[in-house]
Amino acid sequence: MSVAIRCKFGMYVRERANAARWIFDRREKAMFWCWPVLTAHNPDRETLGLPDGTAYLIFTDLTEKGLLIPFVHTDGAEAFRLNMGKEAEWRAIIQPPGFFRRYITPAFLWVFRSTWVSIIWLVSVIVAAWIGSWFKK
Repeated sequence: MSVAIRCKFGMYVRERANAARWIFDRREKAMFWCWPVLTAHNPDRETLGLPDGTAYLIFTDLTEKGLLIPFVHTDGAEAFRLNMGKEAEWRAIIQPPGFFRRYITPAFLWVFRSTWVSIIWLVSVIVAAWIGSWFKK
């Protein structure tokens, strides 16, 4: 995965967290919840003004996680209800994991998941330390 894709993914996680926080803060308002509320199409002064594609992806992501429940409004348009029964999941989306938990921890878990991988990793660290000390002399 290239660095540019990782940076864009990190930006998406932050935008999704901001959007989820914005939606969660307005959970008591009677709003027509659909993806354009996050874009500049929303006349609200406090709108996030996200691009249409990003707003749609965020709503799709929140729907797949069960935080938004789709329904058909009386005028036939698709809208969403907030699933407040999953408040812990809302909090997890609003506060995404940091750099260490997102990139470093999974790598260590992958290394130590298998005994053989752990042994090979340990031997490679020892060999690298030995080669480093040998070049230093």
